[in-house]
Amino acid sequence: MKGLAPKITLAFLFAIVVTLLLYSLILNQSIDEQFNQYIQATIRANNERIANALAFAYEQDGQWYADTGADVATFVKSDNISLRVRDTSNFVVWNSISYHKDLAQLFSLQPDDKIHTITYPISVNREIVGYVDITYLGTIPLTDIDSGFRNSVNKSLISTAIFSTIFAIFLSIIFSSGITMPLMKMTKIAIQLRKGDLKHRMAVGASNDEVSELAIAINHLAETLEREEKLRKNITADIAHELRTPLMTLQGQLEAIIDGILDPTPETLTSCQEEVIRLTSLVSDLEQLTTAESASLELDQEVLSLSDLTHQIVDSFQGQFRQKDIALSFYANKKSYVLADKRKLTQILINLISNALKYSEPTDKVSIKLMQSDDIITLKIIDTGLGISAEDLPYIFERFYRGDKSRNRETGGSGIGLAIVKSLVDAHHWKIEIESTLQKGTTVTLTMPAAQPIDIES
Repeated sequence: MKGLAPKITLAFLFAIVVTLLLYSLILNQSIDEQFNQYIQATIRANNERIANALAFAYEQDGQWYADTGADVATFVKSDNISLRVRDTSNFVVWNSISYHKDLAQLFSLQPDDKIHTITYPISVNREIVGYVDITYLGTIPLTDIDSGFRNSVNKSLISTAIFSTIFAIFLSIIFSSGITMPLMKMTKIAIQLRKGDLKHRMAVGASNDEVSELAIAINHLAETLEREEKLRKNITADIAHELRTPLMTLQGQLEAIIDGILDPTPETLTSCQEEVIRLTSLVSDLEQLTTAESASLELDQEVLSLSDLTHQIVDSFQGQFRQKDIALSFYANKKSYVLADKRKLTQILINLISNALKYSEPTDKVSIKLMQSDDIITLKIIDTGLGISAEDLPYIFERFYRGDKSRNRETGGSGIGLAIVKSLVDAHHWKIEIESTLQKGTTVTLTMPAAQPIDIES
């Protein structure tokens, strides 16, 4: 059997049919019990009526005669019932079989286990004057109404079972379709994703079930694949651009020197050297990123004063900020300690402060705030610089990503710095967030657990 829909349909159908069968069996047994109780009560009432009629006949005659109460046998219309009246000395007054030869022959041919006799006393004024033996041949007799009722109940049960089975098949198909249709759509979308068509998405229903969660997961996967594909293309283009520009500059200058167009003056050689330095810096950034993203990256962690380290780095940047006429300030609400790799943490802070410097204009302000609340340290680097557009913000930590394509390499760097920062932050199991508004500024928030200063002495 191929396909999930037939399997689910059969599973639903099997469960429903089994349930219906069990229900029908239990219901039929319950009805039989109730019906038998009703028949027994009816028989007892009829038997008591026979005994009362015989008592009335005895009271009328004053004693037993051969025909006393014989007319009672006339309203016992069933062919498998016989009456025998006895007095208190067990003398048989009369027997209905003697009036029906066919009935006598029928009774004589039956085995004893097919004959059931019930004896009722005949009482007049609370005094027993005789007995009546009511004998049934075979099963307890049913009237036409009783038999019709029982047959109609059985027919109703069979009809209900057939209708319920058909309805169960219909419901099973609907339920299985409700489950398999979204899965079939997901399969089609997954095939499209495999083919590289990353634009397709699943419609997520209002129900918060496993199918909806799977649809959300597939949508997230598609978004991730689309983002990674876009990043891959950007990385390829950016690497080619980053390498091509300095190499072409070097090639042009060297060819001009060889052809005698340019003299190998210190200025010309310095320009060539700057391009070589730029290439060296790019290769160095790539090496740092590879190291930071390596699964085998080892951290030489120690408890150190984050406030002191940040203060030292801020002081080292003051000259560069003054040169661009940008105000740089630092505030810490207390002396905070953190467990970290000092060299990696220094690299994180330098990259973040360097970015704030690069993307700020003269008269802008950069504020660094170090706040500790309980066991959580929050380091914020706030600038009033160029800011980042909303469409670029989700990609800001990606390799070689520059939100502003018009920025040159001197302003925008290689586009690797924040990727290195994110990898180092993740290696420490910290958290970094960036909030930004274009032309209004950027806030970088670094969150980490605080360490106890006593650990330094130990």
